[in-house]
Amino acid sequence: MEEKGKEEQQEKNEQQVKEVQSHVQMLIDISSECSFFHDEQREGYAVIPFEKHQETHRIRSRDFRLWLIRKFYDRCGGSPASDSVTRALQTLEATALYKGDRFLMSFRVAEDGECFYYDLADAEWRVVKVGANGWEITEHPFKFKRAGNTAAQVTPATKGDLSRVLHYINVKGPAAQLLLQVYLVVCLVSGIPHPLLLLIGEKGAAKSTLTRIIKRLVDPSDEELLSLARDQNELGLQLAKNYMPAFDNLDGMQGWQSDMLAKAVTGGGITKRRLF
Repeated sequence: MEEKGKEEQQEKNEQQVKEVQSHVQMLIDISSECSFFHDEQREGYAVIPFEKHQETHRIRSRDFRLWLIRKFYDRCGGSPASDSVTRALQTLEATALYKGDRFLMSFRVAEDGECFYYDLADAEWRVVKVGANGWEITEHPFKFKRAGNTAAQVTPATKGDLSRVLHYINVKGPAAQLLLQVYLVVCLVSGIPHPLLLLIGEKGAAKSTLTRIIKRLVDPSDEELLSLARDQNELGLQLAKNYMPAFDNLDGMQGWQSDMLAKAVTGGGITKRRLF
């Protein structure tokens, strides 16, 4: 009886192994409709085609994992084993790293030498393309990445006037008003060090309101105003999740906080990026 029980268990284990291997292969087959590449940090990405647009997600992301599981369910009528999904994702990331092209990923803004691009971060994955002859809304090139805090921008109007922003803010004097307008434009230029904007005023001067307006114009997010983190990993997370992090009610800053912010605006990296 004992020997028979061992044989049954061994047969059951072999069957489970075959099922896992079968699910892995099916998941890889499903992903064949995607294209894969890696970024400058050697992290794998998948470009998923949809009916009217395409989306770019990290292979390790929750979005790509759930898309893969859903496609498996649509094809097979059931869910794959968790171990199968993990193995399939590892295989796909290896494919992206060793067989995929390398692309420099951008966050919210990018440029190709001739035009600037601004990611609207909407459900259709559209971008605004700005060139010497004007601008247009076009399809999303897969050089953009998004963070969990990234929110959609409103669709731009065909006619606009940058000076209209001055009607909604408390900035006095033509010099300061012009400086703010130039700052807003510079924020949409990629590949350059961006100045840190410091708003100073008495209590009730609408500093937080102005900060919210600037944040919404440049980099809308689900969490607009942040408190400056007191931990290096937490501050790194805040910087990694926002193209323009907006910190409110600062009462002081430590040296390491200043150093991290300086690195962020000049393009410095974060060594523990994978944690985020």
